[in-house]
Amino acid sequence: MFALLGCLKYFSKQTESLPNPRDLSDDELREILETENISVSDSDQRKDLEQKYLTLAALKMSVSGTPSLHKERKKLGAFECYVLNNYGAKPKSHSTLPAGHVPDVAIVCLHGFGAGADQFENIFEMALRTHRNLATKRLLIVCPQAEEIGGAPAWFPLDPMKWMMQFAQGEAGIARLIRDVPPGMVEGRAKILACCKAVADLCGFNDFGRVIISGFSQVHRVNFIACGDADSS
Repeated sequence: MFALLGCLKYFSKQTESLPNPRDLSDDELREILETENISVSDSDQRKDLEQKYLTLAALKMSVSGTPSLHKERKKLGAFECYVLNNYGAKPKSHSTLPAGHVPDVAIVCLHGFGAGADQFENIFEMALRTHRNLATKRLLIVCPQAEEIGGAPAWFPLDPMKWMMQFAQGEAGIARLIRDVPPGMVEGRAKILACCKAVADLCGFNDFGRVIISGFSQVHRVNFIACGDADSS
C-alpha cells in the first residue's frame, strides 16, 4: 500500500521518484492502471502489467507538469536544443542547475541526416520500454538541432550519391567509405563535443561519466570518436 500511495503521489506532483514496478505487487499495478482507466484483467501476465505501467509512467512524465519537447529550448554550444526532463527542472533559466535539480544522467540525442530534434518526442516511453531501471532515475534529455547543409539538416556535409556509388561496388566500396574522412566531419565533431561539454556544465558534472551520446547513422563515427576524446580530456 505504501508503494501504491507513493506512486500516486508522484503522478499528482511530478516531483517524486517513480517507484520501480518490480517493487509493486500485481494487485498494486492493476489498481494504478485501473485508476487511470487502463483496462487490465486477472489473466494479464506480470510482464504485460509492467509494460502498461511503464507506458503510463512515460506518458505522465512527458505531458503532465514537466517541460515538454516543444516548450523548453536552450542554446548549448553551437546548437539550439530541445530539453526534456522527467522531474520538473527548468534548464532554460539556469546556466548551472541548482543542486536539487541535477539529473542522474544526461542523454544527448543526435537526430539523423535530414531529420530534426522533434523526432525524439516519445523518448521517455522508448527509454522505459528498453531500460526499466530508468524509471527511478532523473533524466535530462538534450536534443540538438543540426544546421542545414546543402538543403538538409546534417552534422557534417554528406554526399548521398557518393555513398550510393560506393555501396554499389560491394565490400571494396564500403571499405573506402569506412576509411574516408568526410569534409567537415572534424568540425562537426568539435561542435558536438562543445555541446556535450555545455550539457555537462549545465548539470554541474565534473566529467562526461554521466553524459550519454546517442544518434543515428551519420553520427556513429562522430559518437565513438567524441566519446574517446571526452574520456581523454
